[in-house]
Amino acid sequence: MGGDGRELRQTDPDRAAVLAWSTTLLVVTWCGEDGPAGRNGQAMAFDRRAGVVIMWGGTTGDTHLDDMWRWDGRRWTEIVDGPRPSKRVVTAMVYDVANRRIMLYGGRMREDG
Repeated sequence: MGGDGRELRQTDPDRAAVLAWSTTLLVVTWCGEDGPAGRNGQAMAFDRRAGVVIMWGGTTGDTHLDDMWRWDGRRWTEIVDGPRPSKRVVTAMVYDVANRRIMLYGGRMREDG
């Protein structure tokens, strides 16, 4: 998502409303003391098979993260098992319906640039 949405409001007001609602949902509903640390540049995707949202990585501003969390609609649970990609920010994440898996793409790996 990114930007301030001006282009969407001018050309497609219904889509802009959906994006604004999604942003509000993330800020209001998904905060809590038992969840992941505050961050930006993380990747998120909805795992349709499991019915949960998966969040990975991002940055605290001082360091890149490689933690992975699951949101089930009520609480966050850290996923600690299995292999994981290297630390990076500003990645893209999507659920692959055909293969029933989450895929992560791209991102910046170095904290200094």
